[in-house]
Amino acid sequence: MGPKSAFFVGVDLRVEWNCLCCARADFPPFQNKHGTEVHCSPAAYLLFSRVRFLAPDDPFGARNVSCCHSLGSYRRGFRRISVVKNDSLFCDEPVGAIRDRSCNDGLSQWILESHTRHDHRHNGSEGETMSNSLTRRRFITGAVAASVTASASGAAAFLAKRYGLIPPDHGGVLGVGQTLTYAAHRVMLYRQPLAREFARSEISENFPAINTTLPEDDSYRADMATGFAQWRLTVEGLVTRPCELSLAQLKSYPSRTQVTQHICEQGWSAIAEWTGVPLSYVLREAGIQPEARYIFFYCVDGWWDSLDLADAWHPQTLLAYGMNGRDLPVPHGAPVRLRVERQLGYKNLKYVSAITVTDSTKEWGKGLGAQGAENGYSWYAGI
Repeated sequence: MGPKSAFFVGVDLRVEWNCLCCARADFPPFQNKHGTEVHCSPAAYLLFSRVRFLAPDDPFGARNVSCCHSLGSYRRGFRRISVVKNDSLFCDEPVGAIRDRSCNDGLSQWILESHTRHDHRHNGSEGETMSNSLTRRRFITGAVAASVTASASGAAAFLAKRYGLIPPDHGGVLGVGQTLTYAAHRVMLYRQPLAREFARSEISENFPAINTTLPEDDSYRADMATGFAQWRLTVEGLVTRPCELSLAQLKSYPSRTQVTQHICEQGWSAIAEWTGVPLSYVLREAGIQPEARYIFFYCVDGWWDSLDLADAWHPQTLLAYGMNGRDLPVPHGAPVRLRVERQLGYKNLKYVSAITVTDSTKEWGKGLGAQGAENGYSWYAGI
């Protein structure tokens, strides 16, 4: 005897009738476990592609059912076809849901109709409720999330209060995260570790020059025409010896050369060699006062930003006037740019023209400490 139609992987009768065919059913009647005689009438209107066939020597091959789809409004009058007297295949009543395996597996679970939100809803017509396990899962998840949020807020508040580690942009929706990041970096990196330095052989062939590449300021153009001989860097604010430094004076100070990686917030990075005077040396020469907390930088193209004293005193923070063994090119910020190797690229200002030492950020812009912070960037961009 050839193979017989046995079982269905999943049936969806909400399709066109011309796509359906009849299944064979030439089995003799038999009695079910209740003693009722069951006649196997033909099962009409079944998707031929959804019917499995059994070999004569594999009567139990249809036991593994992977899914069950809703039978929709056509489920009445539909009967499954039994191959042997197996309880999971007896079909003396309309199909509601299909068991996930035969009863000889020792299980009696049902495959429930899937739901767009989860797979733990009942198929009953009197309403649908979530399972207890899902309710507990949501409760635990919510409790953990609330606990983490409260812990982060508490940690940020504690660190900020005890150590005075409050960034200028600590307010707003993202203020807790920014405070926690800033405070954690300052506490964990209090020994001022250096950013990674590279060999000269690793210098990038292409270092993009972005944003301003040639300031439109007339005085800058005039200084550029003379090789920046008349250019001056102003140092003022909370210092005992305000001064105006020429490029030649900066080059006469002790210098540092470092090959570091510039990591841009736009998604690219490049390695270059920078030569300049450490910012800390310039601040000591100017006589920074004890109440100072922030160092503001003003640039020819109108951009401004600030650093706290931790980054200002860091040995790799430079007022750079050289790049890759030559004078700093104009597109990269000549004659002097700021290099802050432990922060993202937008903190490395080009065309620096003035430095102001202050004890507060409130007098600058909106009080957020940086023009970038007023445009959605973090004041502290530590990496």
